[in-house]
Amino acid sequence: MTNPPKPSNYEIFRQADFNRPDHYPLSQPVSPELYRPLAAWMGRLILPKPEERETVKGAWIELHHAGTGYDHLVGQRLYLRWYDLAEVMSRVWSAARDVYLSEAVEQSLAEGLVHPTRLDHWRLVTSLESLAGARPNDDVIVMLREPVKVVESPGQDEPAALYINREPVQITGRYYALVKFVAPVQSDSDLFRVIHFNRAARQFDGPEEVVQLPETIIDTEQLYRSTSHGIEQDPLNETGWYISGAKDSAGTFVVQALAPRALLNLRPDQIVVSEKAAVNFVQKLAWQDTTERKG
Repeated sequence: MTNPPKPSNYEIFRQADFNRPDHYPLSQPVSPELYRPLAAWMGRLILPKPEERETVKGAWIELHHAGTGYDHLVGQRLYLRWYDLAEVMSRVWSAARDVYLSEAVEQSLAEGLVHPTRLDHWRLVTSLESLAGARPNDDVIVMLREPVKVVESPGQDEPAALYINREPVQITGRYYALVKFVAPVQSDSDLFRVIHFNRAARQFDGPEEVVQLPETIIDTEQLYRSTSHGIEQDPLNETGWYISGAKDSAGTFVVQALAPRALLNLRPDQIVVSEKAAVNFVQKLAWQDTTERKG
């Protein structure tokens, strides 16, 4: 008798509604004074059905944010294709591969790992299809790097197409802001009061808002990989946090990722000027007292 397949972290995490794209409405009114989009062009990749491949010529994208002049396309499902240029298509087809999942992959799936099972037995899978089909569900969110060429059907009888010449970049969230955490709304709540950074005054005296910072879900190893407990007391809170995410159906901004501002600031703790001193620092000094200095 074989053991039942082990659930993957992916399956476990998707059980929480805040980890699913449909938790976030396509229409996202946010204050431009407080939030900025992660990119001009963002959306959710959707793998075409096998019979659609010849027509789609890439992947579908559910558009979440559009460049200037194309707001009317937000919320629509569009074609995402490569620029039909020799140098672009040469790169695309040189990387295309036939996909046949082996017995080793079947064993790996049973052990709780994730593989692109929807692509099994597909011929000449392109990088757009590979990215769209990387997970069991269509939940890969990406930004498109400029330039993005838009081609709309004159009669609106078929979807518009977006043409790109560089790989999409996976992202988390749609908008980001710089905030300081004040306190949880309640002691056992994942709702936090935050103060926004005032760009004019260059300090945290902007509007106050309540955001949701969901606790991480226990994984297959019975571990919580991170926690937001006490984040308002962390020394890093003094210089603020970049939060990225999107609003839920109730209009609450849900934090899907965050990073301390201090980590992203280019303010060195120490400057080593000469080549000899720099080599000595990299080879020796940087590795001293690592146990005491670890995060």
